Amino acid sequence: MGLLSLPFIVITYLSALYLEINYSMFRVLFYAISVNLGAWMFQFVGHFVFEKNSPAVFDNLVQPLVLAPYFVLFELVFMLGYEQELEKRVNEKGKLLRRLLDHSVDQ
Repeated sequence: MGLLSLPFIVITYLSALYLEINYSMFRVLFYAISVNLGAWMFQFVGHFVFEKNSPAVFDNLVQPLVLAPYFVLFELVFMLGYEQELEKRVNEKGKLLRRLLDHSVDQ
């Protein structure tokens, strides 16, 4: 899966390089920090208001900062038809774990 993340790394690098060449550092930092803070704010609102639970960042910093981008990557490659058998197994296990979690909460 490491090679599949290579295009994202290259695109991120090229985007950063483009911004560095064409815009002032202050402007880039201002927008980067603004977008980041806005995204975190919407994540917290979504979790607390709509899902009624706390975000994963409260449990473990590794999950939202390291594993979440790979979750998005897997969703994308599954949508493109990569490793359909793996997707089926992951979804089945996820549904089973969700049922177990829902059952344990009900009791």
